[in-house]
Amino acid sequence: MTNTQRKTNSAYTGPYPGSDMNEFGQDRPGANFDLRDTLVETQVREVSLTEFLAALKQAGKYPA
Repeated sequence: MTNTQRKTNSAYTGPYPGSDMNEFGQDRPGANFDLRDTLVETQVREVSLTEFLAALKQAGKYPA
């Protein structure tokens, strides 16, 4: 019985998701995004379904 090891070749050659490697030398998307500032500005409240659908319609989005 022969014990052989096989190497698997990946077809993907770019940076793996979540890595710090920049693709094509550009900045990562969201590099200027500050989560703390966004969370401070976020307001959460309960709304009715009618109010929610009206806000979607006002934003130009329609439920499927």
